[in-house]
Amino acid sequence: MARLALALTQDDNAAVATLLSREVRARSDTSLAVATGRADVAALLLAQVTGPLVVQSVNGSPGIVVRGSSGAVAVLCPVVRLGRVSAVWIVVRPEHLLHFSTVTDRPAGRS
Repeated sequence: MARLALALTQDDNAAVATLLSREVRARSDTSLAVATGRADVAALLLAQVTGPLVVQSVNGSPGIVVRGSSGAVAVLCPVVRLGRVSAVWIVVRPEHLLHFSTVTDRPAGRS
């Protein structure tokens, strides 16, 4: 998770793509559309990074919280299989982010 957060923080499309499986799929809580494949999912994830990241527990699993000036603006919930991200659920609806109002874990890049 820390490697993905670091690649996202560095806005490194190639590094993000190498952490994804070929068949990776991503979906947001604001759309029924599904992004598939490394290139599309990497671009979608990078588009969500509008502020600092925090690696944090999300519903008991490792996740990445994107912070804005007034709290969380996105939560990325990757599923890792065989060492690569195989799926990502992206939460951006403000009403779903209310309980992410405080930083509770470590900054991106720390394990």
